[in-house]
Amino acid sequence: MNIIDAKIQRPTHDQIAKRAYELYQRRGCKPGCPAADWQQAETELLQLAATQVTSAAPCACTSATPKPVVVNDRAAGKRTPAVRMKKISLS
Repeated sequence: MNIIDAKIQRPTHDQIAKRAYELYQRRGCKPGCPAADWQQAETELLQLAATQVTSAAPCACTSATPKPVVVNDRAAGKRTPAVRMKKISLS
């Protein structure tokens, strides 16, 4: 199990039942396979939860914030601000 799997909120029984009923209604309330509707509803809700967790998770590549430093500009005899990226570890 990875960190993202641990953060995913499993859908409740009521949420799955509501979604399964929506699938039944979308089918025109015709007889079908309630177990298949339940499985599809659970799968859709888990995928939605996983999408929300992964989109909310911070990306290591964007966590580096520019750090302003002062650099000597010898040609102009001035001290000018520059931007240096902070190194990050991806482990």
